[in-house]
Amino acid sequence: MTPTAIIEAAAARLAALLGPGGVHAAPALDVAGVRPGLEVFPADRDQLAAVLAVAGELGLSVCPAGGGTKLGWGAAPRSCDILLRTVPRAPASPSGGPGTPAPVPAAPDGPLYAVIEYDPENLTLKAGVGARVADLQALVAADGLMLPLDPPLPGAATLGGVVATNDHGPRRLRHGSLRDVVLGIEAVLAGGERIKAGGRTIKNVTGYDLTRLFVGSFGSLGVLSAITVRLLPRPECEALAVVALPDMETAFRLMEPIWASQLEPAALALISPGLRGLLPERTADLLAAPEGMLALVVAAEGHPAAVGRHLREIAGFAGSPPTRVIDAPTEVQTVWSGLAETRGLARRAGYGLEIKVTTSLSGTRPLLEAFDTESRAVWLADLGCGTAAVWLRPGDGPAGGPDAEGPADTRSAGASAASPAVDLTADPAREPAADGLVPLLTSLRACAVRGGGSLVIVRDDPCSAQGFDPWGGPPDGLDLMRRLKGRFDPAGLLNPGRNVGGI
Repeated sequence: MTPTAIIEAAAARLAALLGPGGVHAAPALDVAGVRPGLEVFPADRDQLAAVLAVAGELGLSVCPAGGGTKLGWGAAPRSCDILLRTVPRAPASPSGGPGTPAPVPAAPDGPLYAVIEYDPENLTLKAGVGARVADLQALVAADGLMLPLDPPLPGAATLGGVVATNDHGPRRLRHGSLRDVVLGIEAVLAGGERIKAGGRTIKNVTGYDLTRLFVGSFGSLGVLSAITVRLLPRPECEALAVVALPDMETAFRLMEPIWASQLEPAALALISPGLRGLLPERTADLLAAPEGMLALVVAAEGHPAAVGRHLREIAGFAGSPPTRVIDAPTEVQTVWSGLAETRGLARRAGYGLEIKVTTSLSGTRPLLEAFDTESRAVWLADLGCGTAAVWLRPGDGPAGGPDAEGPADTRSAGASAASPAVDLTADPAREPAADGLVPLLTSLRACAVRGGGSLVIVRDDPCSAQGFDPWGGPPDGLDLMRRLKGRFDPAGLLNPGRNVGGI
C-alpha cells in the first residue's frame, strides 16, 4: 500500500473506533512545521490505547498534543502521520484549548481531560493528561490547597503537556521541580500496551523510577494518559517585593546578599523593560518602574512573620531605589497571572522566536547582560533556578521603532490575566529569519554552555532550518537515552526525531 492508502485505511479504522468527531482528515495544526496526516481525539484511556495499537500495527508515527501550546518546541519530527489530541473534540479556538472545563470529579474511566481521583486530606490528585492546569488550580484552591505548578498559559496548557515538556514557572524555587511534584504516571506505549509507575504517596520509591523518566521525555517513550501529583496547603500569607533596578550591575549587586542570606524566597524573577511593556495593563501597573529599568520580583510565602522578615530584609538589601510591596491577595494573583501570559503576549507582539536558556547561577549574569544589550529581545529570568525565557524578533528592533520596548499600544493589546487560550500554533507567515539571528543564537548558546547550561528553541522558527540545532550538542547520557527509546519504542513511532539527539 502507498503511504496515502495507509493513512486512508487508518482513518477509516480510527473513525470506527472513536466515533463521530474523533478523526479529522485535514488537521488545522502542524508540529514544528510538519503537517500531520490525521488528527485524532480519543475520548478516554481505552480509546487512547486503541489508537496507539492501530498506529503500531500500521507503522504510523504519532505526535501527542494537548492544548497545542508547545507544538513548536524542539526539533521537527521526521514524520507525523497522526496528531493525537488529549483535549475535548470541540476546541474553543485554533490553539486547541479545551472547549469545556474538565468535569470535577470524574469516574476512573472518564474522559482524558477529567479528574480521576482527588484526595484533599492526603494532598494528592490524579487527573487525565488533557486536564487544563487552570482547571486543576481552581479545583484545589476551593479546598484551601494549591497545585505547585505555574507553567506559561495555564488556561490552555494541559497537565500532560506540562509534564512531558518539563515546563515549569518561577515558583519552583520554593515548590520543587516537576519531578518532585509528580508522584505517579500512567502511559500507553506505541503498540497499545499500558504501563504505570509510582503511586499516590510521596514515599513510593520502589523499583525503577519510570515516573521521573517520563517527566520531560517529550512523548518519545510513551503517551501519558494519567498523572498523579502532590498538592500543598495554600500559604497562609503571600507577598511580593518589587524593586526597580537601573542596570544589570545593580541587579546582581542586590542578588548577592539575597543568595548569601538565610532567606527562602518562593521566586526571584527579573523582568526586562521590553517585556514589562507587553504585560496586561493591570500587571504592568503593579510592576511599574521608570522607563528602561529592570524589575525584580521577590516572592515570599508562609507564616506572616516569616513573610514580613523577607520583606524587611529585601528592603534593607535594596536600599535605594525603594522596594514596593504587593500583599493584597488579588494583586499578587494578578502579577502571577500576567507573567504566565508572557509566552502568548510576546508572540502576538511579533517576537516569533522563543528560547529557553538554562545555566548555573554563576553563569546567569553574562547571559542576561547579553540579552539586556540586544534590541531584538525581551526576557523573563528566574534568578533562583538559573533559567530564562527569551523572545527574539528578526530585524534591528520591534516593528514601530528601534527600541526593545515594543509598539506604543502593545499593553492595551495584551490579553487579560483571565483571557482564553492564546493561539500559538497557527503560525504567522513563515519567512526566512534575519541572518543576524543565527550568529546571535550561536553566541548565546556558547555563553550558556560555558556557564554549565544549555539553550533550546521553544518555538520553531525558520532559523532552525538554516542549520541551527534546536537542542544543541549531544548531552551527557545520550547513549542511555537512545537505549531507553529503543526499549520503550523500538519502531521509533512516537514523536520521531523531536527530542534531543534526534531521538
